[in-house]
Amino acid sequence: MYDYDVVVVGATLAAHQAALRAGHWLARVAWVFPTDEASPALDTGGFPWPLPWGGQSWVQWRSQHLDRLRLADPLGADTLALTGIDVIAVDRRTETLAFHGNSPLGLRVGQRLLRSRRYLLALGSIPQIPALPGLETVSPFTAQGLLQDPPPDLPQSWIMVGSSPQTLAWAACLQGWGCQVTLTVATTHLLPQEDPDISAHYQHHWEAQGIRVITGNPALRVESHPQGVRVVGQQQSPIAQALWLDGSAVASATGASATVASATVASATVASATVVSPDIYGQGDRTPDRLQPWIQRGSHSPIPVNGYLQTPHPQIYACGARLGGYDLPLLAVQEGAIALDHALNQSQRPMDYAHLPYTLPLPLPLVRVGLTEPQSQRYRSLGPMTSLMAHCQDPLTGLPQMAKVILNRRGKILGFHGCGRDLAPLLALMTGAIAQGNPLPALLTQAADPWSFAVLTDWQQQWQHLQFQRHPRQEMALRWFFNWKRTGHV
Repeated sequence: MYDYDVVVVGATLAAHQAALRAGHWLARVAWVFPTDEASPALDTGGFPWPLPWGGQSWVQWRSQHLDRLRLADPLGADTLALTGIDVIAVDRRTETLAFHGNSPLGLRVGQRLLRSRRYLLALGSIPQIPALPGLETVSPFTAQGLLQDPPPDLPQSWIMVGSSPQTLAWAACLQGWGCQVTLTVATTHLLPQEDPDISAHYQHHWEAQGIRVITGNPALRVESHPQGVRVVGQQQSPIAQALWLDGSAVASATGASATVASATVASATVASATVVSPDIYGQGDRTPDRLQPWIQRGSHSPIPVNGYLQTPHPQIYACGARLGGYDLPLLAVQEGAIALDHALNQSQRPMDYAHLPYTLPLPLPLVRVGLTEPQSQRYRSLGPMTSLMAHCQDPLTGLPQMAKVILNRRGKILGFHGCGRDLAPLLALMTGAIAQGNPLPALLTQAADPWSFAVLTDWQQQWQHLQFQRHPRQEMALRWFFNWKRTGHV
C-alpha cells in the first residue's frame, strides 16, 4: 500500500541527516529536495559560509564561496543513493511538489505520486522582508541574496536592520572587511532571546569593535538620499550606501529560546513545544491542503508542531527553520532526529529544548543550554533562583569572556550561558549536569581543562559565600572551629 516508510523533503543538512538516519534504521526512504538548479544547494541558514574569521578579504571569501557553490554534489546525494535511498531532485521552475489525497496521504512530485507512511519537512530558510514605506526606492541586501549572488565590490557603509545571529555574523564580517556598520534593532537588547547579561555583554563587545548599535529603534520607514539610504525610527540612523534587512526564516518573537520556556518545567516535565498559529490551521483540521504553501512557494508563518514535532496532520512531521526561532543547522538536525525516530516508532522521547545545547557561530561564540534568568523566574515551583557570574580574558585575543550559571536553592543547574572561545568543554559539562540533575558542587572534579576548572572554582566560592549568608550559624561554627584550632589544640 505504501511505497516508503518515510519521505524527507528539503535541501538542507537536516534533511540529509534525517534520510541517512532513516536508512540506518533499515527503513525504505526517499529524499526529495526542491531546488532551482540541477544539483541541490546546501542551506547554511543564512550564515556566511565558510566563516571568514581567519582574516580573509572579501575577494578571497567570495572566490571560495563561489567555488563551493559549483560543487556537483554539496549535500552528498550520490552517496545516499548508493546506500539504497531514493534521491529525487525537483526543479521548482518546471515541476510541482504538492500533497495529494488524505487517506492514504501522497506526495505528488511532478508526474510521480509517492505514498509513504510518514513525511518529514526539513525545509530551509526563506527571506522575510518587512513592508517598510520607501523600501521600493532602494535595493536591500539579505543573507540569502549575498550568498546566492555576492557582488564583486562591497559598499563601504551599511545600515543593518535586525538582531538575528545571521545579521550579527554578517555585521562582524563586513566590519572585518573594512566597512562601516550600524545596527538598528527594535528591542532593548541586541539578542532579546538570550539572557540579558549575555546580551548586554555582546552589545558592549560589538561597540568596542567599532560597530554602532542603536537599540529600541523599530524601523518606521526608509529614506533614499543622493549619498545612500537612511532608516528612520524613533532615532534616525546615519546615511549609508547599503541597506541590510534581516531576512531570516520565520523571524518569530517566540524563537528557540522562548520555546524552552514553553517546552520544559524544571527540565523534567516536557510539554508540547507548540508554536500557535490559528490563522494557518483550523481547529481540528487534518487535511494536508493547508501545508501546501510550505513545500510549494514557502510561508512566513511557523509550522505548528507538538512535542514530537508532529504537525496537525498525523503523517507529517517538521523540523528546522520553519518552526520559528533561530535558524541553526545544529538545531534542525537535532529536531529532525527526534521527529524521525518518533515517525518510525523507534523512540518516544519528546523534544526537550532545555537539554539541547547550541552555539551561535560568531567571532565571539555564544554558547547556551537551559533556561535564561527571566525564564527561570517564571516558574514558582522551581523556588528561588541564584545566578553566578565568572569573567576572564582570552589569553590569545585579549577579548573578555563571560560565563553565567543559573541555580535553584539546592544548587541544581537550570541554565548555562556564556560568550568566549574556550567555553566548548564547559558547555558539554553543563549539558551533562542538566540532563543528569547533578548539582554545581559535584562538578569540580569533572573539569577537563584549566579554564573550566578556574570557572567552576570561582562559582564554588560564590556558592559557598551565599550558603553562609543563608545559614549564618554554619559560618559561626566554622569560624569558632578554626579559632579553636589556632589556640594550639590538635
